Amino acid sequence: MAGSRTYTAGMNAAEKRLFTPGDGAWPPSLAGREQEQTLLSRCLAHLASGGSPPYNVVLIGPRGNGKTVLLNWFQDACRKARVDVARIAPSRARTGQALGNALLPATGLRRLLPAKWGIAGVGKAEWEASSPSMHDVVDRLIARCRKKPVAALVDEAHTLDPEVGQLLLNASQDVRAQAPFLLVMAGTPGLLAHLGRMNASFADRLGSGLLGIGRLSDAAAREALVEPLAGQGVGIDTDALDLVVEHSQRYPYFIQLWGEALWSRRLATGET
Repeated sequence: MAGSRTYTAGMNAAEKRLFTPGDGAWPPSLAGREQEQTLLSRCLAHLASGGSPPYNVVLIGPRGNGKTVLLNWFQDACRKARVDVARIAPSRARTGQALGNALLPATGLRRLLPAKWGIAGVGKAEWEASSPSMHDVVDRLIARCRKKPVAALVDEAHTLDPEVGQLLLNASQDVRAQAPFLLVMAGTPGLLAHLGRMNASFADRLGSGLLGIGRLSDAAAREALVEPLAGQGVGIDTDALDLVVEHSQRYPYFIQLWGEALWSRRLATGET
């Protein structure tokens, strides 16, 4: 690498961990995903203006291509636009009740239900709500979305229990027709067939909302490495860059691993 710069023991945390390989970790440069970000931003604009987008969104691709990063980016964008986010983890949504809890946070349910009930001669006791039916969940979710738009995000959606998934897809269809709501799902290439078994027409209604998330282009792979380094006043030789891009195979995760290795070497030795 060229563009020498001296670092001391007082370097800040960002300089110590410039690249961040890991599941869903935010890269220093989210390169090559402009098309996906544009489509998600359009969906967010619909929500923020009080309407449902024309389609739900499904991100499909092999592991290591940054699907979780895109979900995290969209979640951050939703919060900045004052759109509520319901994050659904398939491993924690194994029943209809668990799905309802994810779509309707406990704090929201408590506002709809009495906290205590009275018994003559006994005093106050805690009130336990029975498990709401999916019909109740849909009605309450519609009411929630009418107060504030909601985006439901599901990562690793290919592991979603089929019965729970069917409830979710059907609920999404009912809610979207009456209130500002968006469902965004991400998973491996088998996800589309998995969704088809839950709801035969769901994939047909996706339209432009079906996004294949593959490896980066050559230019985007180079940008993901070069820009973070350049931001610290460090350059990388053309020959070295060619080799790193080749060996990373343009997978975002591997690019982050290579970037971290190069940056750690630079900090440890100051090599040019």
